[in-house]
Amino acid sequence: MNKIQPVSVLCVVNGKNAAGGLKLLLNGAGVSQVFATEDADDVFDIVSGASIDVLLIQDDPPEIDGVELCREIRNSPNSPDIKMPVILIMKESSMKRTVDATTAGVNEMLVYPFSARKLLQRLTAAINDEREFIQVETYVGPDRRFLKKWDYRGPMRRRDDVVQEPEEEDFCSEAMKKFVL
Repeated sequence: MNKIQPVSVLCVVNGKNAAGGLKLLLNGAGVSQVFATEDADDVFDIVSGASIDVLLIQDDPPEIDGVELCREIRNSPNSPDIKMPVILIMKESSMKRTVDATTAGVNEMLVYPFSARKLLQRLTAAINDEREFIQVETYVGPDRRFLKKWDYRGPMRRRDDVVQEPEEEDFCSEAMKKFVL
């Protein structure tokens, strides 16, 4: 497994076994500082007291609702770092839960079961996330748009909003096409 730059990770998980397993995987990936808590109420205190680079949340309602915790981190006036990268580990990957997580401001999502490679990929993506951070009345978090082409300059930004221009008709005859460069 490739090593990553030194980072510190706070794991918000249910149970010591989950924390131990994540710590083992993260240490193997080169993460030297791994903190863990089972209490979502302790997150602000831990982040304020230690230098935490990434928050890894196990989404397992009702014990820990990762989506609500992320929303609180992004929107609370008491939040120590609203821009902290958040990775949500989900047991279910339903469309509704994924949309809820994205709307709450999660940077990356990981679905059980996952490999060490997938965890490392999500961790690297969260750390190196170059998307603009958005703060508006209805949303706080990384830009949710993953566009492949940034050359569209019109007023509407969604792919479905872009009206395709009709293709020009080809008025050249087949005989003329061989002379056109």
